[in-house]
Amino acid sequence: MFLSDPASQIGLDAAAEELKAVREGIEVLTDRLDVNVLGSAEGVAGLAEAASVMPPVQQSNRVQVRHSRMDQQIGLGMLEPGFRSAPQDQQDRLLTALERLSETTTPPLFPNLPSTPTPGLDARAAPSPEHPARYPLRADLGLPAALVREELPNLYEIEADLCPEIAREFCRQVDMVRMLTLEFSNADLSMRDLFDATHVEGRSVSVRMSPARIAERAQMELQFNDGIDPRRLRRAIEEELSRICSREGVNATPIALRRAINLAILRRPQNLREAVRVAQGRHVRLAANEPIPAEVFGPRGATPAKKGAYGAFVGNYNRPERAFAEWIDRDDTGIVRWWLRNPENVGWATRLVLPTGRRFFPDFVVGIKGRKTKDEIALVEIKDDGETGRLQSDSNAVKIRTEHKEYRRVFWTYREEDGVFVRAIWNDTYNRIFGGGPFEVGDMVTL
Repeated sequence: MFLSDPASQIGLDAAAEELKAVREGIEVLTDRLDVNVLGSAEGVAGLAEAASVMPPVQQSNRVQVRHSRMDQQIGLGMLEPGFRSAPQDQQDRLLTALERLSETTTPPLFPNLPSTPTPGLDARAAPSPEHPARYPLRADLGLPAALVREELPNLYEIEADLCPEIAREFCRQVDMVRMLTLEFSNADLSMRDLFDATHVEGRSVSVRMSPARIAERAQMELQFNDGIDPRRLRRAIEEELSRICSREGVNATPIALRRAINLAILRRPQNLREAVRVAQGRHVRLAANEPIPAEVFGPRGATPAKKGAYGAFVGNYNRPERAFAEWIDRDDTGIVRWWLRNPENVGWATRLVLPTGRRFFPDFVVGIKGRKTKDEIALVEIKDDGETGRLQSDSNAVKIRTEHKEYRRVFWTYREEDGVFVRAIWNDTYNRIFGGGPFEVGDMVTL
């Protein structure tokens, strides 16, 4: 219904926008609705545009499949054996999330290449024709017996506490009451874009923000961690905001609360990830029960490394990583005591738990004389030259702000064209990574 006076139908516009926001929110949450008709009722299936399927498999088969999926994830180190005693609905939800993390959604770039071991795996644990030489771990360098790893408990064990903790931390960082009062947003209007190239005039305008668009974008921002239910997290934030409004005497309707939450998530996504990091960090456990391998295997005659954990440059390196290893191996200040390549997805390697639920394996573990951490260890991540978009990726923006609970911050560096390694530093104001001057071994002494 449209009235002759547009100003008189503000209520109708708001109702329509709210309904659209609800509809689009459902579309985001529900990717697809499959209607299956059991048996052979093809006629009914045709009317419903559904597929006629065979009767479901027996319960025993479903249990066997679930157990097989659990065994696979436990073998990969993603779940603990105690997960088998969790409720079935929690098992199904977490298994689906873990499998989604590892599934391949695009075809291989070079499908006809021969099968080779994954570089991140411990492929040098046994001799092979290409790597027959044995390189023992050096006992004279003072390496620890094991590295400290961050491990997150099974999410079903902490889910009831995690979402309220995230909500409290998010509402602490963001002025949620102010979000309740925001109705308009500034925008730049270009006459050239609106009309044609001869109009060069531009002006700043104040426009009403679309609730539907805000709700859609906010729902997408909530889905950065497959292990956290977006609906449960949204409900926890709404309950926390309701408590804040009650405490401060602010009268807000449920619709206004939901709109304020959507706006806060959309405008401050980094604060939401930081809230997850802080809340998740309270539940992270430290483990050091897998020893560093006593030996590795590599090619005969590998280049000696006087401070390398295995006395030689063995393992997998790209060019910047190899250049960094050679650089710290040449240190003559006495600060670098030893260094060790930290392979990805290997049980004994140290790692950090990210707000996304994924794990981060820094490239190098370095023993630094005088560093006030366990075993005087510093972690280093080597990136590209800093000029490409790879350095400024969303995943790097999350990683560079995450600290190890035992070893503290990870040092990031990249190599410029002249061969000098430069410190990579996160800038909150510009929301990106910048170069911070030459990277020196002495920088790793400070926390």
